[in-house]
Amino acid sequence: MKCTQCGRKILDGAYMVVRQNDQFVPVHRDCQKCPSYSAPRHKKKTRCRVTKALRNYREEHKNENDNAVD
Repeated sequence: MKCTQCGRKILDGAYMVVRQNDQFVPVHRDCQKCPSYSAPRHKKKTRCRVTKALRNYREEHKNENDNAVD
């Protein structure tokens, strides 16, 4: 396993996992600039917004599909 900061081989397991470019990578404890850890952020779920006009249109036209001839 290689350190992503200095490129040297990590030997005794003295490393920490740090987040870079949305990936967790191994780094020597001495090479890391900041020893803080931040958990990965989850993207917010996109919300489907139904406007008043669309809601009213759906209510007015919901019976049209029921009367369709097969």
